[in-house]
Amino acid sequence: MRKLFWIILAIITLQACDQNKEVYNIEVTLEGTEGKWVKLMARVDRDYVTHDSALAETGSPAVLTKGIDGVNTMYLTVDDAEGSIQMLVDNSNYTLTGTMDDPVIKTDSKAQSDLNAYNEKIRPITDKMKSMVAELRKGPNAENPEAYDALRETYYELYGQQEEIDSVYIAENPSSYATVLALRSTLHLLDVDQLEAALTSLDAPLQEMEEYKFMYDKLERMKAVAIGMKYTDFGLDTPE
Repeated sequence: MRKLFWIILAIITLQACDQNKEVYNIEVTLEGTEGKWVKLMARVDRDYVTHDSALAETGSPAVLTKGIDGVNTMYLTVDDAEGSIQMLVDNSNYTLTGTMDDPVIKTDSKAQSDLNAYNEKIRPITDKMKSMVAELRKGPNAENPEAYDALRETYYELYGQQEEIDSVYIAENPSSYATVLALRSTLHLLDVDQLEAALTSLDAPLQEMEEYKFMYDKLERMKAVAIGMKYTDFGLDTPE
């Protein structure tokens, strides 16, 4: 009888531990998702893999719930829908409404709140760029190729403006998780000293993000090349 008591107690304890396990809870009620699979995609090396998925049944949101370590950049997709929604996912609560092109994300996650604020800051430029992409994808008009060239030039100018905004944002927001993403997107513009200064300025929690670790490794390789040391890049053999 006493043995049975300890077995029951152990089962209850395990169940309690499982119930207290931290997980994220993502409720998706985007337009056009009913009857479709909603997926949370993670990037592994150079591929995108499904980390989590849920079916959006009629009249109910798709609910994604799973435990995760740290803050991770993920992409929410919907079957048969173009594009994805970039998210910073940790074990927090999220609700997504609106559309795939213009989602509204409410959350108690600091990381996602940072990304929401950053996205609002650059929205005037990104909205203009989105409106140009459809036209650019059509290619030049044989009767008026100059119009296509002008549109492409305007697009590149806007891209340059976004890079300038990113540079200011990075300098002014060392505690924002979105700063890591902005820094990653402008990495190609930075030399060794600039990258090192940017990385060392960021708060400690941000240094756990995969993007930060990638950039730190990149910095080490850049330093090695600068002083003529051997280096290993992307897992390839060290060049002689």
